[in-house]
Amino acid sequence: MAGFIIFVLKLFRVSRVYWVLFLAPLLIGYAVATGARASAVRACIMAIVYFLGPFLRRKPDPFSAIAFAALLILAVAPAQLYDVGFIFSFVVVTGLILLYPVIERPLRRLWQPDPLRVQPERKLVVALRWCGKKVAQLLALACAAWLVSAPLTAYFFGRFSPIALLSNLLVMPLTFLIVLTGSLSLVLGSLLMVFAGIFNHANVVLVSVLLKVTGILSAVPGGSVELGTPPLWAVLAWYVLLAAVLVRWGGGTVGSDEVRRHADAGSLEAENGNR
Repeated sequence: MAGFIIFVLKLFRVSRVYWVLFLAPLLIGYAVATGARASAVRACIMAIVYFLGPFLRRKPDPFSAIAFAALLILAVAPAQLYDVGFIFSFVVVTGLILLYPVIERPLRRLWQPDPLRVQPERKLVVALRWCGKKVAQLLALACAAWLVSAPLTAYFFGRFSPIALLSNLLVMPLTFLIVLTGSLSLVLGSLLMVFAGIFNHANVVLVSVLLKVTGILSAVPGGSVELGTPPLWAVLAWYVLLAAVLVRWGGGTVGSDEVRRHADAGSLEAENGNR
């Protein structure tokens, strides 16, 4: 939702310094309207704190935004610390910010142009390279989301879901389009009713496709295995292994622009999809 608002602000050439003045009230209203769930409140606070940085002439920092969101939510509702949605939301989004660059960096190299090439590439090649880059980014995001959320899914729900890795590749873009068409229906439909009808019908089609896809994937044999609750030490060992990977290969990539653009969407899909 923040991305959609920012797109509109860019169209009107609003300086990034003042984005938070528009984002804050709109995102708060959106979070309240959608039920003020832990994931929505966390994302709302994170976005506001992050984009408040330029307004205060400070460099934005995603980890400070995550920490502030967690502290604020717990200060108001300490019992959230034991809520599954709260745990999923903060663990997954933190893991996305840390893991995504590590996975995306080697995939990015597959689509980089030859630096020694003299002749300019054809437009078709450039377009295919751009598409490949976006697919690689989506794959990295899905892998990071699954790696971080899989042990939590096993611990809280007693299931191991390898199919979630594939489902995230399909669910993430579909969910983005659903939110986009819904937003366009609200904004443009308030100006002209014909737009409301067009985007609402598109929204229904996308939701139907999403439900059909998730229904098919949930029926794949072995896609989701019931294994009981694993011991806590096994869950901690999984995260220690991920931490070791970050220490070994994660230098200098944390906090990239691409992570900041995608982390919230990925965390929400990992939470909802794996549930």
